[in-house]
Amino acid sequence: MQASADAKIDALEGSVSRLKVQVDDLTRQNNDLNGIKGRLTQENFDLQHQVQELDAANAGLAKAKSQLQVQVDDLKRNLDDESRVKIIKLNSQGSLI
Repeated sequence: MQASADAKIDALEGSVSRLKVQVDDLTRQNNDLNGIKGRLTQENFDLQHQVQELDAANAGLAKAKSQLQVQVDDLKRNLDDESRVKIIKLNSQGSLI
């Protein structure tokens, strides 16, 4: 009976030892994953900041494009007006001759 109890104790001590190794391994894996999570969280923050900067730059470019389009439209109108005036002058000069 003593031998049976000693065998059970040895088996349990072996199980405890294996479980301690597993706990240590899982703790190491958990620490590694927490480190990775921290790096990914920081990278995500940095990327979100870059997206915000790009959105702001995009909005600025869209505004500049709109302003330039207004200027182009104004210049086209001025050229059309000048062309009409020249045509009228030429027609009136031709009718004077």
